[in-house]
Amino acid sequence: MSSSSSDRVALPVLLAFGVVLVLAVHYGSMLHVGTISHWDEYFTLERSHGFSLHSDWFTVYTNHRPSFVKPPLHYWLTAAALAQFDDLEFALRFWPFLLGLALLGATGLLAHALAPGHPYAIPAAILILAASSLLWRHSTSALLDTGAAFFLTLAIAAFILAMRQPRWWYVVALAAGLGALQKVPAAMVAVAVFLVLVPLSARFHDVSLRLIVRNVHFRISLLLGTAVFLWWPILQTVLHGPRFIRSAYGRELVGRFAPSGGLADVEMQWWQWILRDGAGLWIPAIAALFLLPFLVRRPEAFLLPLAAVGFALMLTLASGMTYERYMLLVLPILAASLGVAMARMIPWQGLVVPAALLLAFWAGAPLQSAESLRLTNDSQSQYRPLLEDFARALRDDETPVYCGWSRRLGVVPGAYSYHASNGRSFTRLGTPDDLVVRTRQRGAAGPLYRGLCDAAELDDLRPYLEELEVIAELNGLLHWRGRIVR
Repeated sequence: MSSSSSDRVALPVLLAFGVVLVLAVHYGSMLHVGTISHWDEYFTLERSHGFSLHSDWFTVYTNHRPSFVKPPLHYWLTAAALAQFDDLEFALRFWPFLLGLALLGATGLLAHALAPGHPYAIPAAILILAASSLLWRHSTSALLDTGAAFFLTLAIAAFILAMRQPRWWYVVALAAGLGALQKVPAAMVAVAVFLVLVPLSARFHDVSLRLIVRNVHFRISLLLGTAVFLWWPILQTVLHGPRFIRSAYGRELVGRFAPSGGLADVEMQWWQWILRDGAGLWIPAIAALFLLPFLVRRPEAFLLPLAAVGFALMLTLASGMTYERYMLLVLPILAASLGVAMARMIPWQGLVVPAALLLAFWAGAPLQSAESLRLTNDSQSQYRPLLEDFARALRDDETPVYCGWSRRLGVVPGAYSYHASNGRSFTRLGTPDDLVVRTRQRGAAGPLYRGLCDAAELDDLRPYLEELEVIAELNGLLHWRGRIVR
């Protein structure tokens, strides 16, 4: 990069840094507010805590049993934060927040990769993504999605840059490999798809897949990325056998995203999620995405729209549960596309950032409050005293159970496991009959149970129990002890 081009990029990069800094100060002050409340936040808590509790850093534990549904990177980072910070909420939100800020930076990098001659696309793309309420809800909660989106966006940006500067292949490799260790191998899949699309779109550009594959930096990075990706599945298969593959890839990936069997199962929720996050932001951004081939006459102009269409089709046809937070994987691409479109279509570059700022405040919410982010929700913390008393009372000859058929109270499984288990595995009762079935399977006569249910659920269990004693009650949750009827 020449000195003149460096001077042109310096001011936009400083503006981008200033935007991220303002957002970091604004949202960073909220990391200690309220309590954790989301279902999956307690999974993060118990899995991260499980490493030190079980003195095993090479197995992820859920309910004190080995779990294979998610890889370990985010849980390792959170475990380190839990050891470093006394404030539980701050420690749990620390890494999602940092990765959310890093995602903004990766979005700016993607905009720069798409339009290197229009540096004001960098702060514009960052401002557009910063207007997403979905981004800030997940950057201030103990979930894995900002990290997954960061590694995917970084891998895509580095892939585009690597086609012109091959040393970027090392960044592609690390982003794809670490992304697979963070949540899902989305970045690795995206890179593989892009490599396939390069020759398929050859008549639109002069990039040769043959030259890419022959490049020494690509070959070394391919080995590096493969090693980073494979070591965890290999280790888990050695330690735990084929059940790791069945759970991590069979049920969690193939079972969730395999196409559904019929038209009745087709879901278009992803469109509603995008509109709810900000129709004024994302409808123009989708239009900008499909304008890229006319604005950027390079292979990436075709790669990103095709990738977005593939992502939408995958969510539409998925046979398993999909969630709004998955949109974080595609929003940075949309934000970068709109930032590039604004930078190329606004004649005077000095207006690009003000226009993006106006759009961010008009159509989105870049500066939200703790209340709007739902950080003050105490749905789980209200039960903590009762759950901790349960843990102190639990004896070795008692089996801990909780009722899970009515869900009137909404206490999440991870809350039972972390606060109430005292290191023991809880049994979830799906029906009142499960108590009898479990007892018969164990072949025990009249075992003791200590449980947590609401009043109606405990009434359902009464015919199966004798010596039933209600120990305590808090906000509808009952702590009880009893013996199965012989």
